[in-house]
Amino acid sequence: MLLPLIGALLVTSIASGRLITRTGHYKAYPVAGTALAAAGPRIIIASISLAAAAAIGGGITAAVIGKPDERLGEEVVAVVALRPGHEVSA
Repeated sequence: MLLPLIGALLVTSIASGRLITRTGHYKAYPVAGTALAAAGPRIIIASISLAAAAAIGGGITAAVIGKPDERLGEEVVAVVALRPGHEVSA
């Protein structure tokens, strides 16, 4: 589960290190990293919500939560509830 994360950290660390060495500027990278870290979960949640809304026709309430798991520690679960008067279409 952590292998993609570790790989991404390795690649971005090497790339940002090379850019910092080449340009001599480093302040933009922590700012950009913080912005991406803050925006990432919101983008994922929005994409799940949009996919569910398209499948159900817009009458949904959705949430993404973490569920305790003995093997993984925690797993991501999407919960979708229909609003009254809406149906699921295939």
